[in-house]
Amino acid sequence: MVWLSVTTLLARWALLRTGLFVLFGTATLVVAEDAKPQAQLAEQPLFIAANAAQADGLYEVAAVKWRRLLESQKWSKKERLMLTALVAETLVRGGNAAEALRFIDAHDFPDAPYWRGQSLLLTGSFIDAETAFHNYPPTGPLAAYAKLGASHAFIGQGREGSARRECKDLRSDSNAEIARYSRLLFNELELGSDRTQTVYERLEREKIQVDGKVQYLRARALTEKGLLTQAEVLLRQLLALKTASERLHDSATILLAEVLWRQGRAEGQTLLVSFMNSLTLGILGNRTDTDYWAEAFDLLSRIAISTKAEKKLMDAAIAWLASSVAPVCRGHAKVFIAQEMYRTGRDTEALGMLEGFIQTTTHHAKLNDALRLAMQLHGAAHSDQRVLDLAQRWRQDFGSGDASVVDFLVGMIRFARGEYTEALALFTQAAAVESDGTSHRRALYNAAIAAIQAGEKVALASLITQLTPVAQALPVTPPPPSAKPVPFINDAADVKLDQALQLAAKGDLSAEISLGTFVRENPQNPRCPEAHIALAEIALLDVPPRVKPASEALAAAAASPNLPPHLAERIGYVRVWMREAAGELPLVTREGTTFLEHWPKSAHAAEVRMKVGEAYYRLEDYPNARTQFELLDKEQPDSPYADAALFFAGKAAMNLTSTEGLNAAIDLWDELAERAGPLAFAARQHQALAKRRLGQETEALSMIESLLDQPEAKANVRLSLIAEKAELLLLLGKSDPRSIEATVTLLTETLQDKSLPYLWAARLGFMKSRALKELGRVGESLEACYDVVSVGSEPLTAPTTPAEFQWYYLAGFQAIGLLEQTQQWEAAARIAEKLAQSSGARAADAKQRATDIRLVHFLWDGAK
Repeated sequence: MVWLSVTTLLARWALLRTGLFVLFGTATLVVAEDAKPQAQLAEQPLFIAANAAQADGLYEVAAVKWRRLLESQKWSKKERLMLTALVAETLVRGGNAAEALRFIDAHDFPDAPYWRGQSLLLTGSFIDAETAFHNYPPTGPLAAYAKLGASHAFIGQGREGSARRECKDLRSDSNAEIARYSRLLFNELELGSDRTQTVYERLEREKIQVDGKVQYLRARALTEKGLLTQAEVLLRQLLALKTASERLHDSATILLAEVLWRQGRAEGQTLLVSFMNSLTLGILGNRTDTDYWAEAFDLLSRIAISTKAEKKLMDAAIAWLASSVAPVCRGHAKVFIAQEMYRTGRDTEALGMLEGFIQTTTHHAKLNDALRLAMQLHGAAHSDQRVLDLAQRWRQDFGSGDASVVDFLVGMIRFARGEYTEALALFTQAAAVESDGTSHRRALYNAAIAAIQAGEKVALASLITQLTPVAQALPVTPPPPSAKPVPFINDAADVKLDQALQLAAKGDLSAEISLGTFVRENPQNPRCPEAHIALAEIALLDVPPRVKPASEALAAAAASPNLPPHLAERIGYVRVWMREAAGELPLVTREGTTFLEHWPKSAHAAEVRMKVGEAYYRLEDYPNARTQFELLDKEQPDSPYADAALFFAGKAAMNLTSTEGLNAAIDLWDELAERAGPLAFAARQHQALAKRRLGQETEALSMIESLLDQPEAKANVRLSLIAEKAELLLLLGKSDPRSIEATVTLLTETLQDKSLPYLWAARLGFMKSRALKELGRVGESLEACYDVVSVGSEPLTAPTTPAEFQWYYLAGFQAIGLLEQTQQWEAAARIAEKLAQSSGARAADAKQRATDIRLVHFLWDGAK
């Protein structure tokens, strides 16, 4: 079949990648040793903060800070070059290849080719990466690392021989890390060739490290040699290592599944499917992805082809297709299902699955395979234009050389139709103009297949010859104890009582003793109720209030014969106060309502109605609360409680969570604001909040901006208004991104005040992070969160109150979430561990999060 060469090469490369990238990753990153800052630069707070972020593994945060420092003032040429290199390095380390390339292209610095090459590796642009690394000066400080980068670029192109030649001399480099890296890479590149035994012998001499890299390569070599039992032993030992990284663990798991399957053991298939299920079903907590989906699905395809369990595997793939937690896996599953459909003769269904994948996918490891198979199926169906459309797509994403690609693809169409002579001519023509080694070899191979089918023996002999050498709320103060004058002084007892009442009025602690003595010695004295009421008041003024003694004293006062009306009123009033002190809110409403029914004209009526309204409000009985507050304002408009009542009437109305309630609240607060009293400013502020809830964000924003210009907008009030303005701008940003930009500007300017209390620095910093996240500026969003967390970790500014810890944890956990989204697991674990060292309520949650991340992603000390 014409696809044999491509499929074989890709399968071979998939097996090679499994080991290579788990051992070494896609880039080796270093900074030139002579890149040391001058004293003036090193002492800059931003320089210190950037260093701290980089040490914590938050490379995107460090990049933002290095960049800001670079642009902040004029530095010496040497300092600018150093800062430029640091920005490039941290952008690459943070995986932000696109931004790294933009930055590098805009700046001229000695190590630019190296960092450009690393960025291109991350994007999969292997040919351009090769060029970049080869443009790095051979005498530069990163020359050896550039050669290693070039070897990765060659591997990405399938040019394993070139990769071996690139890193061959580095095996004896003076840098021990580079030398070991190069030896292991060189050995891995030779696995699968006729030198597998030699590779194994070299690995036997290699110093074993606890991270398991050598053990893995030995297992690979044993697998290649067919010594499956020995390979299994090594892999099981490796998987038991606590120092094995996530990448190594995943790769070893897949290789073990292959080893078991090749031994004819069903355990291999079970292990592979279980591994894939654990990710797609979210069984491993936050871990729902792996770098080895391609290898896992490649092995799954080989198992499906060689066993009778293809239906079971198809069912599993369909389940993975429905997974909501592993989007990368879904793409692999679609292509796997399409390939299985094609293999079993269901071409139309396969093509539908492939087209759906192609039309909704921009970057995916299986896009190449999907495009090629779709072109083959369309070619067989004589859909030539669609083949050429897909060819153009493939050319943009994967091809090199316009004419050769078109010739090659049209050749495939001809071959699929059985027009072998025409296909032979096209493949031969494609090979003649193709400069890329892999594509050239592919065209020659397919030309040979076409020559066989066409019976062109002379052409076939020529092609074989060519292939041979290419093959690679308001507080109310309780009333003071009363000392009202009495009309007569009957005797010495009355004098003592008056003295005690005067002491009670002054808050003298001896008053309680004197009053107690009076009621004991004069139980029949008609003024005993006064003493009992005063004792109740003193008990309620204590901290905490002594409710039981107060209740007993009031009961004794109420039981007195011939109780004067004014004392009965006073007892009723103090009972309301007592119920409030006891936290018995339903009884506050009952006692208060009873008081108002009996003494509607009492001097305490406004205060009691305020207490009743507050009790209903705290009970979340907002209709009754609103009624009481509005009655107070209507019946006692001159009361000192009137404005507060109107203010809370608005709050009660707003809490009804209805449009009518919100509009009523706005009207009530408008009336209060018109009075120009002490609550006018707060009324306008709450009006803005109500308008926001009504969806009138523009009007609310206008009100907040007006309030910010008022003299009352100072200190915390001003910060509260700024926070509200930021929230409104974020809401408006849903339809106008400029509002989100305005949010960032507002909060950035506010946060420049380094004297901000931690509470506000944390709250506004978290809000800034939200805004930046909305704008897609993930690095800056991370920086805003990191600034909240790093400030909080300093001994003198650590959060101490629940409110401060609320924003501290919100920022910290948002940073963890952002890092997990970009699979920066080590940095996420470090932030979680930083939060775990705090003394707040969520420290234990953070500790568990850190543990989960490290367990799920195999982030042990020493793991790479």
